[in-house]
Amino acid sequence: MISYTQFPGDFLRPLNLKRFALNFRRHGIPNLWGFCDLNIDPLVLQLSEQHVTFSLTFDQQTCYIAAIYASTSHVNRRKLWSELNSLQSRFVGPWCMIGDFNAVLGAHEKYGRCLPNKTSCDEFSNWTNSNHLIHLDTLGNQFTWANARRGPAYAALRLDRVICNSIWIDTWNSVSCCTLPKVQSDHHSLLFNFDSDVQTFPSSFKFQSMWMSHDDCKRVISEHWKKDVVGCPMFILQAKLKSLKPILKSWNKEVFGDVNTKVSNAVAKVDSIQQIINDSGYTDALGDEEKTAQVSLNDALRVQEHFWRDKSRSKWFVEGDRNTGYFHKLTKIRHISNRMIRLKAGDNYIEDINDIEHHVLNFYKELFASSNNCAPTNIIERTIPHLITVADNDMMTKIPSFEEVKQAVFNMDGSSSPGPDGFRGCFFSKLLGYCWQ
Repeated sequence: MISYTQFPGDFLRPLNLKRFALNFRRHGIPNLWGFCDLNIDPLVLQLSEQHVTFSLTFDQQTCYIAAIYASTSHVNRRKLWSELNSLQSRFVGPWCMIGDFNAVLGAHEKYGRCLPNKTSCDEFSNWTNSNHLIHLDTLGNQFTWANARRGPAYAALRLDRVICNSIWIDTWNSVSCCTLPKVQSDHHSLLFNFDSDVQTFPSSFKFQSMWMSHDDCKRVISEHWKKDVVGCPMFILQAKLKSLKPILKSWNKEVFGDVNTKVSNAVAKVDSIQQIINDSGYTDALGDEEKTAQVSLNDALRVQEHFWRDKSRSKWFVEGDRNTGYFHKLTKIRHISNRMIRLKAGDNYIEDINDIEHHVLNFYKELFASSNNCAPTNIIERTIPHLITVADNDMMTKIPSFEEVKQAVFNMDGSSSPGPDGFRGCFFSKLLGYCWQ
């Protein structure tokens, strides 16, 4: 480790960078250096031994970022958690913490023979839970640090990560974090991207399970499925599904309607009836109208919750209070994290979204649709592993002989001898697909 005074002064000029912060360490040289573009002016909020916290303004939105280099002692890290708690309570807004936390959430974030310190895990988890913070998924290597030892002494942990609050998620249209290769370090560097650019792509059609709550959905599907299509069974299935897609899209728009609009209209209806009761007094007729409106509102809320649960792809949910906000948050996190911002092609990285699109499209065109691709690719053999031996496959695909089938029927019936018509007729056509003469 070198001090900043030993750092080459002319190194930053060609990169158009400037220094804006160095952290303070009582018994050591600074280990957190802050550099930024010449056109950016971060406002440093606090410097300490374990973090540098500053604010930035993007598009009239002030965001707060904390660069972390936590102590290896969980006792000393308690001061870090306390200082970050204080900063988040003083400065309300989008928050992001990035760096080396020197802590894990549990044994699932460590590889090695020893379990992580339980007290350290609990304190780290309690800090994030008490502040409702979100641990972003890190693309690339699962473990960001390794001790480079051999044999049973080898250990690897996820020490480096990005943690943010829900306001940060709502502020940006794209948020992603990935690891970079280790170079003369036992840590993987993190590359963190966030931007507010709005890029729309055509969405794929998906059947919504909430449609089944509508009485007309089954009729629409049933009537279409009765139409005759000529071909093999798989072609018939594919053709009917393909032709059903535009019908369901049109039915969803014209009949089922927008779930959020239905909720808004149902809330407005309940509110208007309750306002009339408040102004004019209660009557039985108004009471019945209010009950009917409440039922309609509950149905609309149930459908909306079903919609966001499907969108979030959550594997579990808690019955009881409605979880629409929870599912909406999961959907938002998945949406902003799934954007592909970087793709490795050979030894180079592609970052432009249009170049990524063309590269992926050309790859699959060459793989499946190229006129020059005459040689077999063996993609199925390379992708799907063999789970049975060749002998087992031959045994299972061999057409059984008449004697083998006859013996199988004896064993199934428990009889010692076959009847005169025991091997004729439709019995075997249903059992084996053959018609015995």
